[in-house]
Amino acid sequence: MKKDDLIFNMTEVSYAIEVPVKEFLSLEDRENKDFSRPSLCEDLNKIEGVREVNYNGHFGAFIFVKIECEFDNKETKNLIAVKIARHLNRK
Repeated sequence: MKKDDLIFNMTEVSYAIEVPVKEFLSLEDRENKDFSRPSLCEDLNKIEGVREVNYNGHFGAFIFVKIECEFDNKETKNLIAVKIARHLNRK
């Protein structure tokens, strides 16, 4: 076998979704105090094909998600965007 015989298949796509700093900090603060509601991470992980959701502010106001290739489409991204906006706008 030669290196040129290997086939590389993409299985997922990684995204860093930038959100406004003020809303991001409010989200973190709320989630660290109120455990009665599902976190953004829990809500995003419920979306089919979405995995490895991460956000902690260490790398800035970003929400990191991985989407399996077969689900990397407008519908999945719209579901993600709606859930992020809903969580950022909570009081």
